[in-house]
Amino acid sequence: MTDPRVQQDRDYVSSGYAETAVGAEQVFVPSSHMRVLDTGKKAEVIRETYRLLAIGVFSSMATAWLASRSVSLVMMLCTPIGFLLAFMGLNMVPAMALNSARKSGRNAALALALDGALSGVCISPLIFQAMLMSGSGANAPNLVQSALVVTAAVFLGISGYIYQSGTQFNYGKGFGVGLAWTLMIGIPINVFWLGSGTFGLMLCLGVGILGTLQLLWATSRVLHDPEFNDPAYGALCLFAGLFNLFTTILRLFMSSRR
Repeated sequence: MTDPRVQQDRDYVSSGYAETAVGAEQVFVPSSHMRVLDTGKKAEVIRETYRLLAIGVFSSMATAWLASRSVSLVMMLCTPIGFLLAFMGLNMVPAMALNSARKSGRNAALALALDGALSGVCISPLIFQAMLMSGSGANAPNLVQSALVVTAAVFLGISGYIYQSGTQFNYGKGFGVGLAWTLMIGIPINVFWLGSGTFGLMLCLGVGILGTLQLLWATSRVLHDPEFNDPAYGALCLFAGLFNLFTTILRLFMSSRR
């Protein structure tokens, strides 16, 4: 996604289209300049940023869980029209949410909740297929939970490293922007024309790299930039990175089960 900001029966889902149908990824690279904040104000901005991030994450998890249990919705999102709607939504809604949040601080929580809800709906076909591949029984691995745990571990690791090091991660933005545009062009091409598993894996890894870079950029900006004073922007940046990283990890886990 640009600044605000990538079955009638089980056979239809397991055919693999459900995994590739919702491949739009979120692209959000921090870039703004604001006045220097005092220590107390900076701490308040950090708390508000992570509060908004939590709202977006939990909203996304809830709607993904609910939407993945609606076969009709999953089937619709697996069609070409459904993919295009998801792709456009993931590109447009974060920008709209940020604009609304900046007009009024009271809109920030609602904006993050709506953005998270949309992301959860868009990822529901992937969740649906992952749950089918997880199998049943007490000893069956839950791929979705495993992906969530790994994503959380990576997020905490990055946050801890940035906090302890005290450095601002400002390099690699040109590469990240170029990678984002490559993914935005490559994902639809692979879904609609190529259908290549190898190319799809490369795109998947690219999304994971982009998500990691987004988390590094946003975390260092939120924690260590004395000029940063936009919690909604920081929360959306962090959410985009988590979204991209989670989808990559989940797809890799699913590929290992085939």
